[in-house]
Amino acid sequence: KELTDKYIAAYEDVRRNLNLLFPTYAPRVTNTMDAIIKFIDNLVKSGYAYEVDGDVYFRVSKIDEYGQLSGIKIEDLVAGASERIDENDKKEESTDFAL
Repeated sequence: KELTDKYIAAYEDVRRNLNLLFPTYAPRVTNTMDAIIKFIDNLVKSGYAYEVDGDVYFRVSKIDEYGQLSGIKIEDLVAGASERIDENDKKEESTDFAL
C-alpha cells in the first residue's frame, strides 16, 4: 500500500498540474480482486476467454465489432500481431490478449 500510495500521489500531482479532472470513483485493484476474478471466470464460462497453463486470454474473435472504436480492422491487427508473436506463444490467435 505504501508503494502504490506514492505512485498514486505522483499521478495526482501530474493531473493537477495539467488541470485535468479527477475521476469520481477510483477503485483500487487490490480491493476489488474478488470481483475481477469472478468477472474473468464468467468470461471463461461464456467462451469469451480461455485458460492455458494458468494464464487467461480474451478471445478477440468472439467480438465482431472489435477494433471498431479505434477504426482498426481485425485483419490489420492480425497482421501486426503476427509480426510480434512468439512461436512458443500459447494463445489461440495472435490478437488474443492476457487478462
